[in-house]
Amino acid sequence: MFLFVIKNMKINKIFFLLIIIFAGSFCKAQGFALNVGYNYIGKNAGFAGVDYRISDTQKPAINVGAGTYLTSVNHKFGVVPEIHFNQVLGRDSAFMYQVSVSSKNLRPSLGINILNILHLDLGYSFGFNKSKDFQGFALGLNILLGQDDFYDPFKGF
Repeated sequence: MFLFVIKNMKINKIFFLLIIIFAGSFCKAQGFALNVGYNYIGKNAGFAGVDYRISDTQKPAINVGAGTYLTSVNHKFGVVPEIHFNQVLGRDSAFMYQVSVSSKNLRPSLGINILNILHLDLGYSFGFNKSKDFQGFALGLNILLGQDDFYDPFKGF
């Protein structure tokens, strides 16, 4: 499992900057999108990462992704690596489920996917340690920024 937290503030800033730079270049590739957002996982956390759409745009969205939570760890700014999988529950549905795993928690959730641009999910975070960090009800709001081939086609009313 990804068991590290970078404690040196200079390394944190460099790591975050590299994620943003590389994520931006991935977004130009087919099927990739920059994933940025806010998560409450027993504590407040920003999120930055990259998602890849496995399914084509004519089928329900299936994405895999990796990134980092940007939060405090032991009262210092830290990054916590995370991987996730999400899938829309049907062709004409906006409902999705997601499972994410980090070095600190496991978080299953259900939510709403709006055209594969905006994800809003609610779930529960199971922390891996005895501390209350990364444990409890979880909420996520993420925006996915990519090329047209990442998004679901809009269907008029």
